[in-house]
Amino acid sequence: MKYSELEQVEGESSGQKLSEEAPEDCMQNSKRGGWTTFPYIIGTELGLSLAATGWGCNLTVYLITVFNLKSIHATQISSIVAGSSNLFPIAGAILADSFFGSFSVISIFSMISFLVIYLLDFIISDFYS
Repeated sequence: MKYSELEQVEGESSGQKLSEEAPEDCMQNSKRGGWTTFPYIIGTELGLSLAATGWGCNLTVYLITVFNLKSIHATQISSIVAGSSNLFPIAGAILADSFFGSFSVISIFSMISFLVIYLLDFIISDFYS
């Protein structure tokens, strides 16, 4: 039985007139995403890639100069850190879908990311001053 036929049957039995707009029609009228958000997504991904590349190179240089590691060991550590940081979005998606809403997970982890970057900057500035 289609939605409109079900509305007619329910409307006749209860004596009330139900809306004639089906839920599918409501979903088709709303605009979400599309080409409007495309530049923002590309800009975010470009900035993220640029920041991650710079962070990885700086980590390698930091490990070589401050901790006196050989370049191969510093590169291995940098690769391990980069690989594990690529797993964090999966953990965030599981948390957002299972326990919290997406907005709260994004807000919390953005603040954690900011604090980690601030602490790293603070620690590194102490070594070079």
